[in-house]
Amino acid sequence: MNQRKIREVFCFLLRMTMLPLVFYRLLARRRLTIILYHAIQPELFRRHLHFLKKRYHIIKMSDYLDCRRNGGSLPDYPLVITFDDGHRENYSLLPVLREAGIPVTIFLCSSLTGTKRHFWFKEYRNFKFLKQLPDAERLRRLEKDGFREENEYDDYQSLSGEQVTDLKEVVDFQSHSMTHPVLPNCSDLKSRREIRQSRSDLERNFGLKVNGFSFPD
Repeated sequence: MNQRKIREVFCFLLRMTMLPLVFYRLLARRRLTIILYHAIQPELFRRHLHFLKKRYHIIKMSDYLDCRRNGGSLPDYPLVITFDDGHRENYSLLPVLREAGIPVTIFLCSSLTGTKRHFWFKEYRNFKFLKQLPDAERLRRLEKDGFREENEYDDYQSLSGEQVTDLKEVVDFQSHSMTHPVLPNCSDLKSRREIRQSRSDLERNFGLKVNGFSFPD
């Protein structure tokens, strides 16, 4: 039996003992766990919440940030549920969130929220390739294919202003930059603007209290 096969058998037997799960539960008791979604169907999300509520104490991202800044302790098995980008599909989760009484955090792109602008990575099939390019080159290639960040379309991909207002009762909204660039590929000046302006725009346009930032990648 070769070494790879031996490792596979050993890992299988280890899983059968449930020891990895036991160790994970011991470590997770005092550690924050964060789950990241982008978009998910309501019924599937309902099943996820049913599973998670039995195993974690679900808290707001803002509660965790307050604890880090001001001191205090978290409950056992703390969990934060987040959504990146603020896709319009997230609005369909409102009944599930009301029903479950579970706080979630949605990170918004301030230049897309409340508009009919599109996410650049949804307009370019090989978007992973674009992520590797300097920001100016990424924008140049997108423009060559007819996409500009300021373009308005017939449909919308991000949450509308009215939807943000409706979701406020159950959602903690935070910042995810203005246009969702690849920040390491941007100039320092643009990176600072994407971060700072996003916060001020979200607070001014939607009446949000923004104290958290999710790094777009």
